[in-house]
Amino acid sequence: MFIARFVDRVVELERLRDFSFKGFYPVLFIYGPEGCGKTRLLRELVGELRESGEFFVVYVDALVFKGSVEEAVYGDELFIKVLGELVSLAEPLGKAVSVVIPYAVKKFCERFSIRGRRVVVVVDDVARPLGLEHIEVYSKQLLNLLEYLSSRAKSVFIVASTSEGFSRSILLRHSYVCVELLWNLPFEGFVELAGELGAPERLLEYLWRVTGGNPRALIEVKYCDWDVDKWFSRAVVRKLKVFLEEVELEERDALRNSLEDPDVFAENRSLLEKALRYNLVSPVDRPALGYTPEPDSELGIGENYAWQLPAYPIVLKKLLVC
Repeated sequence: MFIARFVDRVVELERLRDFSFKGFYPVLFIYGPEGCGKTRLLRELVGELRESGEFFVVYVDALVFKGSVEEAVYGDELFIKVLGELVSLAEPLGKAVSVVIPYAVKKFCERFSIRGRRVVVVVDDVARPLGLEHIEVYSKQLLNLLEYLSSRAKSVFIVASTSEGFSRSILLRHSYVCVELLWNLPFEGFVELAGELGAPERLLEYLWRVTGGNPRALIEVKYCDWDVDKWFSRAVVRKLKVFLEEVELEERDALRNSLEDPDVFAENRSLLEKALRYNLVSPVDRPALGYTPEPDSELGIGENYAWQLPAYPIVLKKLLVC
């Protein structure tokens, strides 16, 4: 598969770079729409830090199901060896690695000194494999790790990511995490990415109106030969039909109203929970980690909630008429 060059995210990358050098307290959790670029941003950061030689960096892909530890973890060879002793061929591998990371990093530090080094631990897309019922305990374990490392390293930064909307509300109950939003690309970054992907210039405005700058959605449209209707049919309609099967008749009016104003979700908790579970809607915290979306009815962005893709309300409008 063609992977486009990393584009935009200058402010976001600079902030994460700054946290990495200076240290950060408490644990940072990044949430945002599916496909908005959380993984790509974190991997870009990790790649930069590894090149400097000043950092002890661990990156965990929590969604890897099976394979070798190296497929789920990017980091120091000695550390991966220590980790391999703990998880071996466990499945799902990413989940197993995520669970033992706090213990494994401590064990590594007992064997090999990290004094004078900066430590960065990244656990990517952790909420789904661990389960929401465990995310609070896990976050506290990451904080305990951060505090353990703080007296042994030059600086410490621990960051985790999730696209699971429910995890945000769970995490915000506590003071041991800081939660930040990463949104889709701004228009300028979207245009740059579209150019990298070879999007027809005549379609740029339309592609912006249906993807809202979501990188994964734009890549999906590319593999539909830039046929948006084909993308709707293949990736959007099926998902929304399953979602609608769970929407009660008495919730339909609220859903219709939310197509014009996503803040309507705040008035219907049951409907909001369903939309969050299907990753159709995201809470919007301002300011975000970097680019912060302004309310925009055409893109489905309200003051407090936003459709993850403008395509969702566009297609739902048609499905609710049928």
